[in-house]
Amino acid sequence: CHEAGGGVVLIPAGKCVRIGTIRLKSYVELHLERGSRLLLSGNGEDFDKNDYGTDQRAGIYAADSESIGITGFGTIDGNGKSYVTERLEAIYHTQKRRPYVVIFQRCRDITMKDFTIVDAAVWTIDITRCYNVTVHNINILNDMLMPNSDGIDIDRCQFVRISDCHFECGDDCIVLKS
Repeated sequence: CHEAGGGVVLIPAGKCVRIGTIRLKSYVELHLERGSRLLLSGNGEDFDKNDYGTDQRAGIYAADSESIGITGFGTIDGNGKSYVTERLEAIYHTQKRRPYVVIFQRCRDITMKDFTIVDAAVWTIDITRCYNVTVHNINILNDMLMPNSDGIDIDRCQFVRISDCHFECGDDCIVLKS
């Protein structure tokens, strides 16, 4: 889609797609129709390393992209339970390598709206060094026993707007970093 100049990648209603890493490039919108589901793999090796060279991996990843988005009333399932090794009294014990659901690094003009994310294995959305970000009407519904299952982490960004969202997380719902 990016090579054709941009457009919409559509996940149709009723479709469940199992993914490793989707790389979101400039001028591309990932649109999840109502009733569609993206299911992150239960194998941490199915995810690409990020472009920072760290070991953080994600189901949806963008770096140095502009005019990108995730929209629609579908669901992204982080498949967090597949990374649980045992349940302790008040928290899960998990595998070391767990994928984030979404990572955006050094991007601009980002829109995320109307979808739901469930069962993140670790941080749900990580936005780092981004500019002009709109997050509207998304739901994040994580297991309260999942360690480090932040809702949205915003690190060194400018012009970020979050509105009309609902977050349930086993760790911080919204994190501001500098």
